[in-house]
Amino acid sequence: MASSKLIVHGVPLSQPWRAVVWPLLIKRVPFTNVMAVPGGAGKLGTSAPTFLAKFPTGTVPAIEAPCGTKITEAAAILTFLADTHG
Repeated sequence: MASSKLIVHGVPLSQPWRAVVWPLLIKRVPFTNVMAVPGGAGKLGTSAPTFLAKFPTGTVPAIEAPCGTKITEAAAILTFLADTHG
């Protein structure tokens, strides 16, 4: 079942995560944050099989859009957000 909100994966201490989230906050785009620890192999890690199944590159930030689009890398995410949210 697809979420009706954008989902952002990453850690708030990360500058690329903040670069993605700030425009969402400014534009008041609803989103949910899911913690994803870079390089971690545990349940919240980007090396976990569940994370890699969604994002094979294992990098954050990553987003899941309500339309089903999944994107990693801040620059690509920001381009997508600019195209979809102005």
